[in-house]
Amino acid sequence: MLISTCSRLLARTARPACSACQVQRRFAHKLVEVELTADVPSLGLRGARVPVSRGMARNQLIPLGYALLIGTDGKPVSAVNAMTRKSLEVQKGLRGEREADRQSRANKALNRLEQSVEDPLRIAEQSLLDSLSTIPQPLEFSRLTTSSTSSDLFGSVSVQDVITALRERDIKIEDGMGSFGESEGIEKGRVKKTGTFDFVINFRSLDQSYPLQIRVDKE
Repeated sequence: MLISTCSRLLARTARPACSACQVQRRFAHKLVEVELTADVPSLGLRGARVPVSRGMARNQLIPLGYALLIGTDGKPVSAVNAMTRKSLEVQKGLRGEREADRQSRANKALNRLEQSVEDPLRIAEQSLLDSLSTIPQPLEFSRLTTSSTSSDLFGSVSVQDVITALRERDIKIEDGMGSFGESEGIEKGRVKKTGTFDFVINFRSLDQSYPLQIRVDKE
């Protein structure tokens, strides 16, 4: 045992190896450097830095309090501090995992809530889309023109006119769901000429649109 050996040889003065030998041994045998915290026969006096085998440092010197490992920065490393730091790192990692789990559960709950809110809307929009497909196209309107030979309307056909016509056919689309596509004869969202135009109805929950043809003739 190292302790009994130390007690028998404690009176002797150890002769430390020369620096060149220490460097040679360290690199030749892949040793680690420790700083002695007590006089250790065959190794050195307290405060000396000596190379020792990894097993001796790990299993005897450091656990018995006879030495401290020298870190990469050249400073002694306290075994207690090292273990405390490792424990804190593990705890931090666990806290990070718990936070990630908590965030994941919160995201799943939010997704379920959004789905529960959107599902009725998706059902309503799908029913509305199905109803639109039954309407004969184009949807017809008639308006006075500025003259018998002109295609310019005396009035106009607005988005609200189309929504009202659809509601009269029991198609209950909401305000803001539809608009006229950009084309010649459309001014400020209104039809100002005779002809055929696209009225686009947007379904947010279904993420799609439905083009409805509108035809405006002379009255």
